[in-house]
Amino acid sequence: MKRSWIYACCLLVLLLAARPAAAADAGTITGVVRNGDGKPLGGARVTLNGGRNATARDMSTSATGQFHFEGLAAGDYVLVAELPGFTSRASTMVHLESSTSTASAELILLRATASNPSRSTGPAELSSR
Repeated sequence: MKRSWIYACCLLVLLLAARPAAAADAGTITGVVRNGDGKPLGGARVTLNGGRNATARDMSTSATGQFHFEGLAAGDYVLVAELPGFTSRASTMVHLESSTSTASAELILLRATASNPSRSTGPAELSSR
């Protein structure tokens, strides 16, 4: 009886050790929001949609227009940037190859003018590393 219990414990330890450890979601999407002249836009709202849990996350850009989303699983994400005083809403699709990869994007917002009606811009510049 005692020997069977020891064998069962050893078997359990081997099974747990052989099971691949789940990789923590550590993917990152970073980027910058700029105006049409290339200057960074602080305070822009950037929304991230998609991924495994399909929950939207949003944040405001820093004074230098930077944004940073971390703890992401591999998959496809959509970034949307908006800022009062700018009629265009920039959006782009970002793909994270793995839960440890990093992707970056640059989103361009255009200032509101009479000749520039509200519209979505085309895909923003995108790079992935």
